[in-house]
Amino acid sequence: MIILPINDTSKARTLLEEAINDKFTITMLVFGDGQGEDQIASKADVRANALPSTRRVVWVRDTSILTRNEKTAYRKDDNDIIVCALDLDDKPAVHLNRIKAKSFIHLEKAFLKAQQS
Repeated sequence: MIILPINDTSKARTLLEEAINDKFTITMLVFGDGQGEDQIASKADVRANALPSTRRVVWVRDTSILTRNEKTAYRKDDNDIIVCALDLDDKPAVHLNRIKAKSFIHLEKAFLKAQQS
């Protein structure tokens, strides 16, 4: 799991862009901090470790680093969307709200759907 720093915007942006631009990895983004997102990121990482060569989790604790376009694409401008799985073309394949994001099954299905997109 990549945990983006909250005190270094430049480094956080660089790490985020590198993860998203990796053409060989399904990237799952987890957004937010302080409302159980740490547990969701941890569960997502467990599912990513099932296929570590093709899956990655990026925990974006400070969502202010996202551009307007990223917020629209990755979160649908909805603060209840806290997980977005990107396909290999870096397009959002699955969005999960807080309730679904807590489920191992929904996290696994998100990875699988992103892989099939």
